[in-house]
Amino acid sequence: AGRGIFSKRLMSGAPGAKTMSPLNVYAMDSLMALGFTVPMALLLDGPTMLLETSRASLAANKSLIVHLLAVSGLSYYAYNAIAFKLLAKLDVVSHAVGNLGKRIFVIGFAVVAFNIPLTWRAVIGSAMAIAGSGLYSLTWRAVIGSAMAIAGSGLYSYVKAMGGPKPSQLPPQSR
Repeated sequence: AGRGIFSKRLMSGAPGAKTMSPLNVYAMDSLMALGFTVPMALLLDGPTMLLETSRASLAANKSLIVHLLAVSGLSYYAYNAIAFKLLAKLDVVSHAVGNLGKRIFVIGFAVVAFNIPLTWRAVIGSAMAIAGSGLYSLTWRAVIGSAMAIAGSGLYSYVKAMGGPKPSQLPPQSR
């Protein structure tokens, strides 16, 4: 959700500021993720990859590993490219609701397609993840709904016409 909000701000930008296209935002996001992931992978998995058994296994399955990495990378790229294109067209709340639907689908599909037994621990964890995403969406809807109600009311027009709050009227912590 945080990535979606940050990305939406980069794509829409402040008035008069330059914006980034969805694909450029995705490219920058991927490069930053690569910059954080590669050092950790080398630190944690590097010593294991130097062992003789790991090198022999990698050499024996080289074409399969390259194929799986390519398919995984292309699938992940397509998923994120579509997500960023949608984010450019939707507001953050609608994107969060769609993400919640995706989570429910993936959990349900994994249970049915792979015949994964659901333990109570998995059910509670899945319910917490779905409830958290749902509450986030509902909270943002309430916040945006309140802001739209204020913007549509005469109060917003009156405060704007009066030049907004004066510095002497602001609470001490916001000066």
